[in-house]
Amino acid sequence: TRNVTLNYSQKEFSITFAGLNYLNPENVYYSYRLEGMDNKWNYLGNQRTITFTYLTPGEYKLMVRASNNPKSWGQDYSSLTIKVLSPPWKSWWAYLLYIFIGTVIFLGILLYSYRWLRLKNKLAFEHLNREKEKELHQIKTKFFTDISHELRTPLTLILAPLEKIVSDLNVNFRLRNQLMMIQRNGKRMLDLINQLLDLRKFETGHLELQAAHGNLSRFIREITLSFREIAKTSDIHFKFPATEPDIEAWYDRSKMEIVLYNLLSNAFKATKPGDEIAVRVTQINREADTFSELDDINDLPGEVDNFVKIAVENNGVRIPPELSNRIFDRFYQIDAQENGGALSTGVGLELTKRMVNLHRGVIFADSIEETNDQQGRTIFTILLPLGNIHLSPDQIIEDHRTSEDRTLYQKELLNSEVIVDQLGGPTKDLDDIMDSIKDKPFMVVVEDNTELCMFIQDLFKDKFRVQTACNGKEAWEVIIKIAPDVIISDVMMPVMDGIELCRLIKTDKRTSHIPVILLTARTALTFKYEGLETGADDYVHKPFSSEFLRIRVNNLIRQRQLMQEHFYRNSWLKPEELRLSSIDEKIMRKTIQKIENNISDHDLNVDKLSRDIGLSRSHFYRKIKFITNLTAVEFIRSIRLKKAAQLLEQGKLDVSEIRYMVGIQDAEYFRKSFKKQFGLTPKDYAKQNSSV
Repeated sequence: TRNVTLNYSQKEFSITFAGLNYLNPENVYYSYRLEGMDNKWNYLGNQRTITFTYLTPGEYKLMVRASNNPKSWGQDYSSLTIKVLSPPWKSWWAYLLYIFIGTVIFLGILLYSYRWLRLKNKLAFEHLNREKEKELHQIKTKFFTDISHELRTPLTLILAPLEKIVSDLNVNFRLRNQLMMIQRNGKRMLDLINQLLDLRKFETGHLELQAAHGNLSRFIREITLSFREIAKTSDIHFKFPATEPDIEAWYDRSKMEIVLYNLLSNAFKATKPGDEIAVRVTQINREADTFSELDDINDLPGEVDNFVKIAVENNGVRIPPELSNRIFDRFYQIDAQENGGALSTGVGLELTKRMVNLHRGVIFADSIEETNDQQGRTIFTILLPLGNIHLSPDQIIEDHRTSEDRTLYQKELLNSEVIVDQLGGPTKDLDDIMDSIKDKPFMVVVEDNTELCMFIQDLFKDKFRVQTACNGKEAWEVIIKIAPDVIISDVMMPVMDGIELCRLIKTDKRTSHIPVILLTARTALTFKYEGLETGADDYVHKPFSSEFLRIRVNNLIRQRQLMQEHFYRNSWLKPEELRLSSIDEKIMRKTIQKIENNISDHDLNVDKLSRDIGLSRSHFYRKIKFITNLTAVEFIRSIRLKKAAQLLEQGKLDVSEIRYMVGIQDAEYFRKSFKKQFGLTPKDYAKQNSSV
C-alpha cells in the first residue's frame, strides 16, 4: 500500500523495508526522511526497520532509499504516506464545543463579577444605611432621653406641691380624691419616664446588676400584696399559692420589682372581671422532665443546674404563638381587634426581658387554647439561675442587709425624707404637739420582726401608750378593744398581712377613722397610686430613719388637730369638707341629720343617737372624739348651738324661740354655752350677724 492511516491511540509502530540485492544483501545500506517532521535524510546503515514511538496527529510522507555505497546515493527512493488521525477532543466540533463552553464560562464570570460588585455595593449601601440609622437612632434616643429628663423636672415640681395640697385638711374629701387621681397618674407618668431612662442605660451599658442574697419567694409575695385590693375592686380572682415559702436566690431587688410589676400590670389589663390571675414560684432542676419542655433553655448558663421558675398566669387576652417573641419588641402591641382587647406592651416588656437577661435568666410567653376540658390561658414564665457562680464579682453585693436589720434604722434623717416633710408644710415639733394633749394617746405597732417592733415601741413610748402585735389578726383584736389613735403596721406578716388589716380597719365603721401608716420595703407598690378609700393614710419605705417616722406620725397628729379646729371654728359643718373616708363621712352626715331632725327634742342623748347610727356608745364616743375633739354630749350641744347661730343670723325669731327650737330649756345654760363657743351672747351675736 502507498497509504497508511493510524488511529490517535496507535502511538507506537514500526516499518520494515528491504532493498533487492541477491548477490551481496549485507552490503545494502539504507537512509530515510520523514516529511512533515524532519526534512533531512537519516542514515540507517544495514538496519531495515524504523520504529516510531509518537507522531502527532497529521499527514507525513516517509521516503526510504537504498545503496551499495554509503557515500553515493541515487535519486530513487520509495515513499509511504502516513496519516495519524486527531483525538476527538481535538476535532473541529470539539473546538466548537470548547469555544461555546469558554464563552459560557466567560459570560458566567462576567455575570458573577457583576453580581458580586452589585452585592458589594449593596452591602456598602446597607452598611452606610445602617450607620445612618444607628446615628439617627442615637439622635432620637438622645432626644427622648433629654426630653425625659426635661419632663421629669417639671413633673417633679408638679407632684411636690400637689402632695402638699392633698395633705392639706382645708381641702374637702371629694376634691382630695380628684387631686389624688391627678397625683397617681402623674406618678405613673414619672414611672414611664424612668423606664425610658432605664432603657437608655441598657443601651449605653450603664445599667448594672446589683444582686444580693435573699428570700425570693417572700419578695414576690410582698409584690403581689399590692395588687390584691385592685383584684377585689376589679372582681378578679388573684392568688399566690403557697408552693415554696423559702427560695434563697441572688437577685437585684429594684430590677426584679420592675419585672414583676410590669408582668402583673399587663395581666390585670388583659383579664376580665370574673377571670383568674395566679403567680407561682417553684424550684426546678435541669434534670427534671419538665425542664426540657421549656423554651429558650439554651440561653441559660451551663454551669448552673438549679433554677427558680416564676410563672404569671391569667385567663385574659390570648397571645398567638407566632407573636410570642414579638411582644418583647419595643412599642409592639397585639392587634386589639383580633384579640378582643389591647394588650399594652410599650417599653415595659422589653425592659422586663432586658432585666431578666441581666440576671442571666430567660423569659418567654405561652398561650394555651381553650378546650372543652380546660380554660384557655396565657403564661409568662421566668427562669432565674440559683446561686451566684454565674455572676461576676462586680455584680454581687456581699454585705447587703435587708430591711429587717435594726442597724439600718439608726441612721440620720435622709435628704429625701427632709424634702417629703417640707412638702407637707411647716409643722410643730412632735414633743410640743404631744405635750398639748392631756392624756397619752394609744398607738398600736404591728410588726412580726421582734427587734424592729421593740425599736418602734421604744421610739414612741414616751409620748404614746404603745401596744404591740406580731400579726394582723392579733392586732385586730387589740384595735377593736382600745380603738387607738394611730396604727403603724408592716405589710409582710404571717396569718394576716398589713394590707388585709388596713382593709378591715378602713371598712369597719368602728375603726374607719383611725389613721394607718404602712411600712413596706417595696417602692413601686400599686396601692400607693390607686388612692383606694380602703387604703392607708401614709406609706413609709423600709429602711427608714427614726426621725422620719416621727415626722410622719407628727403630720397625722397635726392633720387631726386641723380637722378638729375646722369643725369647731365654722358656724356650720359639712362632712364633705373634712378629710374623712367615705364611711366616716356617711356616719357624720347621718349623725348630723339625726340631730337636725330631732333638734327640738331636749331628751335626745348619746345612747339614743349611737343606737340609731349602729355603733356602741363607747365606739361612737371614740369616733366623735377623734373627728371633733369633743365628747358625744359636747358634739350634740355644739350642733344645737350652731343651728341656733344660723337662726340668729336670719333675725326672724327672738332668742327664747330659738332656744326652744334647738332643744335647750335652760336659758342661762344656753347663754353661757353660746358665749363659750362663739365669744358673744346670743343677743350680741344676733345684733352683729343679723341679715335683716
